[in-house]
Amino acid sequence: MRAPGCLMKLILIGLIASGAGPALAREQRPAIEGEALTDELRDFIAGQVQKREAPASALAARRQAREAGRVAREALNARGYFAPRIETAVLEGPPLRPVLRIDPGRRFTIARIDLSWQGDAPDEDTARRARDAIPVEPGDAAIPERVLKARAAISQLLQERSHAFANVQGQEVVGDREAGTLDVTYLVEAGPRVAFGEVRYPDTTRTRRSYLEKLVPFHSGESYTPGKLAELNSRLSRTRLFRVARASLESEASGRTGDGPEIHDVRLELEDRPRNTIALGASFATDRGAGFDALYTRRNLIGAGDFLTAKLTVAQLERIFDLEWNRPNRFGYGRAMVWRARLDQEETDAFDRRSVELGGYLENTRNPRFTYSLGADVAVVRETARLDLRSDRAEERDLQLVTFRGGAQLDRADSALDPREGWRADLSVEPTVGFGEARSQFIRSTAQLRAYLPVDDDKRTVLAGRVRLGTAFGAQIADLPTDRRFFAGGGGSVRGYGYQAIGPRTPDGTPLGGRSLAEVSGEVRHMIRDKVELVAFLDAGTVTEDETFGFENVRPGAGIGARYHTTAGPIRVDIGVPLDKSRFDDPFQVYLSIGQSF
Repeated sequence: MRAPGCLMKLILIGLIASGAGPALAREQRPAIEGEALTDELRDFIAGQVQKREAPASALAARRQAREAGRVAREALNARGYFAPRIETAVLEGPPLRPVLRIDPGRRFTIARIDLSWQGDAPDEDTARRARDAIPVEPGDAAIPERVLKARAAISQLLQERSHAFANVQGQEVVGDREAGTLDVTYLVEAGPRVAFGEVRYPDTTRTRRSYLEKLVPFHSGESYTPGKLAELNSRLSRTRLFRVARASLESEASGRTGDGPEIHDVRLELEDRPRNTIALGASFATDRGAGFDALYTRRNLIGAGDFLTAKLTVAQLERIFDLEWNRPNRFGYGRAMVWRARLDQEETDAFDRRSVELGGYLENTRNPRFTYSLGADVAVVRETARLDLRSDRAEERDLQLVTFRGGAQLDRADSALDPREGWRADLSVEPTVGFGEARSQFIRSTAQLRAYLPVDDDKRTVLAGRVRLGTAFGAQIADLPTDRRFFAGGGGSVRGYGYQAIGPRTPDGTPLGGRSLAEVSGEVRHMIRDKVELVAFLDAGTVTEDETFGFENVRPGAGIGARYHTTAGPIRVDIGVPLDKSRFDDPFQVYLSIGQSF
């Protein structure tokens, strides 16, 4: 009977020994002691000193202490303590532990800041501004990082004052240990003032020189600023015409202006992208079936930075062919001319429609964040649809429409494909005159606001919201063409409901559409991995036959989704359920497409 007891004792001793081993070998930091150390400074030093395994010998412990002392000295220097006293020791164990006894000494401050001009000094005003640009003042703590950053501030100021080749060669630092101060003198070569000369265009690009000239934001003889050169580089990049696009100032002067600045030409390096691009896409939704897209783009069709785009969409409910010719900067930088043609055939529960449209519009991009457009188009339409709530059968009619279009977009979001912060606002107004078998005059307008709010600093969790309002006034519902009526429901509207399922219906349940629309959506987006995101959403919407918004019959839907992020945008899968299900609604809907829902 004693044997089992002895065996249990041996097992316990073995377990204790096996647990003691890792405890002795666990990682630790040196102890940091010093009455003059503040808690903040002690924590900062501790954060810089790496953890290491407990030393196996006194010699190893002393070695760790010396290494930790070196790191602590560098950490104190970075905070402006340039004359610390650091002693190292070893606490007897087990385990052995290195010890740092630190007296940081006084914190050095800046006593004097000065500039020493190497070569010709700039004019008095520029010299004064360069001195004022230094973000360090006498009396400030002598933080090395701030002293070094001041060099960039001096260079930037001089370049903005047209000294394109300004260079801070270094700094001289003289310390006074007794006073605990530093005198800093920056050695600055201002170089000559510079004016822009001619822009030298390469012969290797297919883009016309007359188009490239519209991208240049400065004139020959204008004083150099780095912002103007950066803007030229940005404009070249935004054309999407070039694989390589770089504008740089020639190092050699080509002359001198009358008031003194040297003239330096600007050289462009351009390498064209391939002229042709083909893209394919697909989508699926339980309410609309499968759809396929093919997109062909021809860059620089006539060498004027233009784009010819042809898009073919083939889906269960629609067949569309779009042709668009975009002439960017046609009437000066940021003012484009766009021509478009469209063939459209739709067969939905609400209507059957065939149309041919031709039109064009002027697009003015005031800056990358704000765009507005004005245009017009004509359309020839044949449609079969219910005309009003009393209709017991669909009627066929031929229409001719002339539409004037005005729109504006304000974009303050941080990404075009996957916004995580900011907001976007869109407004469109479309006065239309209808001829043919339904004469009408009406104005259709829509407004939409989308907002994105990150919950955490790394933007892995985002709250996203959307509000969309629309109204068509000036004509009765029977006189409105079917594509100018409002419908709600579907993957880009209120999820959980079928396509065009929300709104007035005729006695047999056929969707009629309406003259006003209100939609609201909310999403919680959370990245669970680098490329995988989960989404929970709540949508709601209503469509009424009146011109004014009504909220009596709001239909909500909710669900969950997933996103897989790619370079072309997120692949989206959503599953939605109707929260106010009618006899026309399915229990759930599934949507698969590319891009965020809004």
